[in-house]
Amino acid sequence: MEEQILYSDKNIIVINKLPGQDSEKLWSGFGVFPESNGEVIYPVNRLDMPVSGCIMGGFSKPALKFYGKLFRENKIKKEYWAIAFKGNSIPERGRGFCEDYIYYDRGKRKAFIAKDLKDGCKALCEWEILGISDNYVFFKLFPQTGKTHQLRIQLSNMGFPVKGDLKYGSKRSDSLPGIRLHCHSIKFPLMNCNREITVESLPRYSDNLWNYFYYLYYGKRK
Repeated sequence: MEEQILYSDKNIIVINKLPGQDSEKLWSGFGVFPESNGEVIYPVNRLDMPVSGCIMGGFSKPALKFYGKLFRENKIKKEYWAIAFKGNSIPERGRGFCEDYIYYDRGKRKAFIAKDLKDGCKALCEWEILGISDNYVFFKLFPQTGKTHQLRIQLSNMGFPVKGDLKYGSKRSDSLPGIRLHCHSIKFPLMNCNREITVESLPRYSDNLWNYFYYLYYGKRK
């Protein structure tokens, strides 16, 4: 578990969640930290079970309240990476913006696109295409809201289902654990300190597709 820790201070801890880990239950595996004063680690934000990447826990209820409010008000900036099927769509390189109304059906455990605010919640996301191959589109995503399954349903609605995401249009499961959606970074202010930091993570499991993503992003392979 220790190799998953990306950052910690007296208030919070940020880890690299693995696909398949439960965003709430995983914290019990990290034991008791001195900073937590014997308390449990409180989950501040959540990622879907098959999604990987940066996730934050709080060492106290004041930290949970402080950072939870920042997440809800979109004052913590998030960047996701996604590898999606190109399908029959014809993507154009560049940037764009999604504004959809979505609702989450708890019985079906699935999100749906709604017609308007009356039937769903507004979901906002900026996107950038880093590259396009014969079968895949390589996205950077900057969500401005945090609705359940938001990025997965929005990409699917655009015609680009996330690789491995059977729930939202992928025709087959992935060769690696989970789906090809990863929270690469979060940028946030430190509690009781006039300073911001950015914490980054890379997918734990890698292959030629992720290596190509690294090349598009960093200009070199991992």
